[in-house]
Amino acid sequence: MLRIVAIAMLVLVVAFAGCLGGDKKPAEVEPTPAATVAPTVAPTPVATPVATATQVVEEAKTADASELFTPKESDLKTPEAIAGCEDLDQSILKRYDVDGDGQIDDQWTVNAGIDLDSSRITQDGYNQIRYAYEHGCPVDVDTK
Repeated sequence: MLRIVAIAMLVLVVAFAGCLGGDKKPAEVEPTPAATVAPTVAPTPVATPVATATQVVEEAKTADASELFTPKESDLKTPEAIAGCEDLDQSILKRYDVDGDGQIDDQWTVNAGIDLDSSRITQDGYNQIRYAYEHGCPVDVDTK
């Protein structure tokens, strides 16, 4: 870019010198030498990957139109499948005992519903919270 500007300025100076100089012959400008271009080397061809066979899925499940967005009821654990308060995950229950009294708070439905919609808990976690609230299961409270 700088070279082009310099050449343009030189041409203008020569042109003005020829106009203003009267009888004088304009100075000769040497053309810029052409840059030598290095020969390009053709890239070596890359071997084409060979297609490999994929493993066959042994058992395929076909979804009906009603099953596209909701899992089958038989796939979900129901609250009745929970054997007792001892089977509950205390790390989940502690999040819904905000006041620390050892019981699930009354606002658990709102908070757990939001967490379920945001995928912070699973349906199984929601069922555990519901079971703990309905059966009055104790929540382990850390006394730190």
